[in-house]
Amino acid sequence: MKKEIKVQSWGFNPDRFNQANVNAKAALLSGPPGIGKTSTARLIGKELGYTIVETNASDLRNKGSINSTLGILRNNATCGFSGEIEKTLILMDEVDGMSSDRGGSQELIKQIKESKVPIICICNDRKHQKMRSLANSCYDFQFSKPGSVQIENMIRMICDREGLTVDNNSLKALYD
Repeated sequence: MKKEIKVQSWGFNPDRFNQANVNAKAALLSGPPGIGKTSTARLIGKELGYTIVETNASDLRNKGSINSTLGILRNNATCGFSGEIEKTLILMDEVDGMSSDRGGSQELIKQIKESKVPIICICNDRKHQKMRSLANSCYDFQFSKPGSVQIENMIRMICDREGLTVDNNSLKALYD
C-alpha cells in the first residue's frame, strides 16, 4: 500500500520523482557531482534525529566487504553518550563506484531488503546499467542542476530575507 505524498506549500513537486517505489526501505539520490546530494542526505538525517553512519561505497566494492560492514549496521541502533538509544541512518556514498566489482551491487540490494534501519544510497551516474537494479530497490530521487531563473530567484529570496537589495545588472553580471 503506497503512502500518500503531500505537496508542500513551497512547491515540492512529487511528480518529479519515481513514485513506483514509494515504500522502499532505501532511497537513491542521483545527479551530477557537487549538486548537494550528500549534504541533503546529511541534513535530512540530522533533521529527523538520526545518527548517520557514512560509508563510501567505492571502498566497499565487493560482496564480502559490504556484508561485513552493513551486516552489522543494518540491525543496530547507536548508543549515545548519555546511554539513550539513537536512531541510525546508513549513508552509502558513491554506490556507482562499486558497480564494476562482482557481487557488490547485489549484496547491497540484499542488505537493503533485510535492513531494519534506513539506508540512503548516493550516485552520480544513475544511468549506469548496474544502477538500474539498485534503483528498483530504492525510492529514486534524481537531482538536476538548477537553471539560471531558479538561481536568480533564490538569490533574490536570500537578499530579500537579509534585507539587501539586488538590481538586475548585478544579477546579470553573475552570468557573464
